[in-house]
Amino acid sequence: MLGVAESERALEMADETYARFDVEAVVAHLSTALRGYTAVDAKCSAAMVCVRLGDTLANAMGNLTASRAWFARARRLVEHEPPCLEGMALLDEAMALACGPADDPGTVAKSVCSFFTACYFATDFERAASWAGLRAWNQCNP
Repeated sequence: MLGVAESERALEMADETYARFDVEAVVAHLSTALRGYTAVDAKCSAAMVCVRLGDTLANAMGNLTASRAWFARARRLVEHEPPCLEGMALLDEAMALACGPADDPGTVAKSVCSFFTACYFATDFERAASWAGLRAWNQCNP
């Protein structure tokens, strides 16, 4: 039976294959990670993998229909769970990186949009306000 350790290794492998642009291997490794997290009922981790699958299918394979299905699965996995702190910690990290020296304005825009969308759906308006303040905006736009 797959467990957390195997899932984490599968995620590492997904990152390695993503760096080589081997999209089919990325999907295979993410699927393995998802099975492992699902087997141990790690719903937040499973939902994060579903989001990665959806992102990979949409942006690397151009399959928006399949990507929406993975995003819907992610929502269903956590709809009755307390807030997924792992998802919000990663979003804060993405915002911090977006406010730093970013080489790709398109990636920055996507990160910022994703952050505020996540805050909206999580009704975490305090977090959104903390990044939307004038001081944070000035840090992002020196």
